[in-house]
Amino acid sequence: MSAMIQRLLFAVALWIEPVWGQSLFGVILGTVTDVTQARVANARITVRSVGTNASRSVTTSPAGDYEIPALPVGVYDLTAEAPGFKVFRFTGAVLQVDQRLRLDLTLLVGELSQTIEVAASARLIETENATQGTVIDNRRIVELPLNGRNFQQLASLGPGVVAPVPGSGDRISIAGARNLSVSFLMDGTTNSNTNANTAMISPSIDLIQEFKVLRNTFNAEFGHGAAQINLVTKSGGNQLHLTLFEFLRNDKLQARDFFDLNKPVLRRNQFGGTGSGPVFLPWLYDGRNRSFWLINYEGVRQRTPNTIRASFPTQAEMDGNLTTLAGALNDPFTSQPFPGRLIPASRINSSSRAYRQFMPATTVARGFFGQNFNVLKAGSGASDSDQLTLRFDHNFSNRSNGFARPGRSFRRRTSSVAAKAVTSPTARRASSKPRKAHWSRSSAGAKDRSAISVISMPCPCGALITAGLGPGRKSLPTAARTE
Repeated sequence: MSAMIQRLLFAVALWIEPVWGQSLFGVILGTVTDVTQARVANARITVRSVGTNASRSVTTSPAGDYEIPALPVGVYDLTAEAPGFKVFRFTGAVLQVDQRLRLDLTLLVGELSQTIEVAASARLIETENATQGTVIDNRRIVELPLNGRNFQQLASLGPGVVAPVPGSGDRISIAGARNLSVSFLMDGTTNSNTNANTAMISPSIDLIQEFKVLRNTFNAEFGHGAAQINLVTKSGGNQLHLTLFEFLRNDKLQARDFFDLNKPVLRRNQFGGTGSGPVFLPWLYDGRNRSFWLINYEGVRQRTPNTIRASFPTQAEMDGNLTTLAGALNDPFTSQPFPGRLIPASRINSSSRAYRQFMPATTVARGFFGQNFNVLKAGSGASDSDQLTLRFDHNFSNRSNGFARPGRSFRRRTSSVAAKAVTSPTARRASSKPRKAHWSRSSAGAKDRSAISVISMPCPCGALITAGLGPGRKSLPTAARTE
């Protein structure tokens, strides 16, 4: 069973177009010395992931240096062993996205049966490159309040980041660059919407492990924008985890708008959950320490108030009584004023008389709200969205592992019936019928998004292979009409 899973994942990795880079991984490196500062060669260095129990081992060079590349983001324990020295164990090292974490170790003379253990007590400073950036970790992503749960709002926690100005959507400015100069990455693949220069896919914050805002002096592997937002999603582990959430907004908890005659309906439910754990098939396969799964879902059901103000002819004006209107009113055939500013019924076109029954009735006096408005309609529009993401991780050996992350996101919108009744006279007749939704398939919807990524970590030769199919649009259901 294990061999079959490995062959299947390898086949998928070959099917996806390869892309080189390791922006979603981290590196642990350092130098091993003894108490006299002499370099220790051929010491065995082992790092173990706390979440998945996956381990990687290397030996130090003749100069006592070691480097363990392409490590997934997470918490690691590091062990150093060498003949004639006590075992040195460093626990709780937090490795962040695109970080080169230096851990220099000092071994003490003694037996291998003796162990010295050091626990990380503070976040370690990165000294291996000049990249300027800010990591927004999972705790801040999940616990800080967000209006709409959009991770891009948290980017402003970093220095040099300017929040979106009104009218610019989600576009942010970083380190003085234009808000059109930000590039987005998600698990090592491009996630930029080149039309609006925002994230093509905005994943649920429960799916995000962390992301890094790179301001400048980053490596050439990123390319594209003057600034980068590099995001990494979560993966499963040996422990079963399940989280559920729901956020509610309701008109029962809100005041009436000044222009509303009656309080319109407001319903907004944002809900979902995340589950993860090891792949386990009773009597067939035990994936602990090797194979893991994660599933994330987030949905939004929203009914938003939509008050329409408009100006329409009154029923008297439709009958030809224009005494309330200012200005000259002349007969086009005689160029003389109509007597009493009344248009004879015989002069009113039959099509206009038939059209009259579809005109909305006035609800307020003309000019009551300014600009000659005399129709006020309160209603609500519907905006629903769903996002589903699956992720599967597998450790092929102590030198390589990989993951696949298929996902789908789409949005459906329908117009307010009140708005239809005002903007389209024939909609008044349609709105009296039972509403029935119709759906069409479209490949051009800007809100329909999907993505598949497959990542393979280093093979024995030391090369890093990243394979991925970046965000693209698929044929997904979009609202076509209502009747």
